[in-house]
Amino acid sequence: MHHRIKARDLNRSLFVLAALSVTLASDLKAQPATGPSETASSAPSPRPQPIAPLVVSIERTPLESPEGMSIYETRALKPRPEVLQALVTAQKLSLQAVELKTGTLYQEKAAGPGEPAVTRMALDRVRGHMFFHPNSALLAQGKPQLLPAAEALKSAQAFVTRNELIPPDGSQVVPQTVVTRSRTIVTPNGQSQTVDVVQAVLFQRMLDQKPVLGKGAQLTVDLANGGAVVGFTRTWNQVVKSTIQPQFLKQDDVYTAIENLVKQRVRGAALATVKKPHLVYYENDGKYVTPAYFFTAVITSPNVPQNAYFAGVVAAVSNPPEPIMPAPTGGEAPIMVSNTLKGGLEKEASPSRNDPTVGRYVVRDDSSDWVDDANEFKDGLIAGHPGGFPAITFGDYFWDEPFCWTTSANAFANKWNIALMEGHGNTWLFTTEKNCCDEVHLDASTQPGYGNLIGTSMRFLILKGCAIIPAPPDRSDWPTPWWRVFKGLHQADGFRTEMYIDDDISDEFATYLAENCRVIDSLFCATDNCSSYQWERFWGSWGDQIYGYGAAVAIPGHDGDGIYSVAAAPAATSAGLTIWWQH
Repeated sequence: MHHRIKARDLNRSLFVLAALSVTLASDLKAQPATGPSETASSAPSPRPQPIAPLVVSIERTPLESPEGMSIYETRALKPRPEVLQALVTAQKLSLQAVELKTGTLYQEKAAGPGEPAVTRMALDRVRGHMFFHPNSALLAQGKPQLLPAAEALKSAQAFVTRNELIPPDGSQVVPQTVVTRSRTIVTPNGQSQTVDVVQAVLFQRMLDQKPVLGKGAQLTVDLANGGAVVGFTRTWNQVVKSTIQPQFLKQDDVYTAIENLVKQRVRGAALATVKKPHLVYYENDGKYVTPAYFFTAVITSPNVPQNAYFAGVVAAVSNPPEPIMPAPTGGEAPIMVSNTLKGGLEKEASPSRNDPTVGRYVVRDDSSDWVDDANEFKDGLIAGHPGGFPAITFGDYFWDEPFCWTTSANAFANKWNIALMEGHGNTWLFTTEKNCCDEVHLDASTQPGYGNLIGTSMRFLILKGCAIIPAPPDRSDWPTPWWRVFKGLHQADGFRTEMYIDDDISDEFATYLAENCRVIDSLFCATDNCSSYQWERFWGSWGDQIYGYGAAVAIPGHDGDGIYSVAAAPAATSAGLTIWWQH
């Protein structure tokens, strides 16, 4: 439903990606710096010793039988603009409709002079998908009183039933869990205040008494003060039983498919321990819903204390009518920064533009899922861009090095409005090589600030790694590195818990950003409607706690910004900090 972007791309190296059918996550166990410390560029982490080829350990316990399951065809739902309009009326909003080729964006007045209008909601007239984002920053000012969790589930169910959002098709649809969005604001002198702002009620779909996972089975309702509905997302398809008769795989064939998938996607590790697969229906917003097995694995290596986590889906049938998870058709490869290139870039001045610019940096010597994710972020920015908005310029796309963020940051990450980091992480740190090495410690005494260059400089730092942004429940000293880092930066957006690498949020998240939805609301909407995290959030049956809970640090007054806001924010030391997080 989007026009193509008018983008200027400064990198031209292309390659063909391998098939994508999994997601990975890391849990970096290195300890954060607690005082003055060297940055990774001056004291790189030791390299792990070479390891033997990957061993896949699977306890081949009996699988739940798929007998009795069917293959289903999908049908697009009827567009429901009247539901969106009712929310607009209830919230007394004034929105302008922008008609696109296959849908409509609804936008409110721009936040600042010269900026595009802010997109609050959208309707896909072809598929019937729609979203309405809450304005979390505004809602926080009203000191909301949220409902108890049980009452929130009932309130969300009443909204869905009253508006007939889900037509009957034999599915069982129930509100399953509540994810709360909270905000803490801290002043420069250390005074802080916390408020719970929004409750996202996540719905679970069952078909033939089996869970349905995938992009085409996403329904969330956002509640605020007293249970008022302030937003929702429906990416959903009706289903009808197909005439295709499923040919179920034998148990040994399923386990072989799982083993082959793990070996295909996991590199640079010694052992992958697969946990018991779960029988599901997989609905990836395509033409069919297919029986499948969803599984995770723990990835370990000698001399590397941290674990990584892997999640994948394999078909339960030998005749799936379409791929369970379509492989990417191709994309760019990051460029290695040679000494000559580095020296040349260090001599260049930061570009001076009023349009958003993007730099992407991907961890070296690790899974290609990081590259897939970085490319999906770009794809989303391209797909989501309405024709009348300022162009988005794509700049650096490099294999990551510590100097990109430390000693040479002004020639690399700090000279782009949006800096995307793809790599393993933990509290206030991330790796630039593998799941172990060349770490960047954001809390190091030598860590530079971002956003302080004349002309174009970093405004949004996207940290796509595990647990890099701890929230107040995780650490009482959560603001520690950000006082130094925020020197014109608007936001740092990422995760407070473990996350999967290619978790399928980056394309959707970036599409929201290009449409000029608010960045923080876009992040939380994307994680709440991500099938990669549904199983753990709903049932927690593996105990890995891969919840994909987002977190974002911002300058007060800039937590409602979109990416087209490119003027510098005040420094944190003078303005204070806010942090938003999910739990």
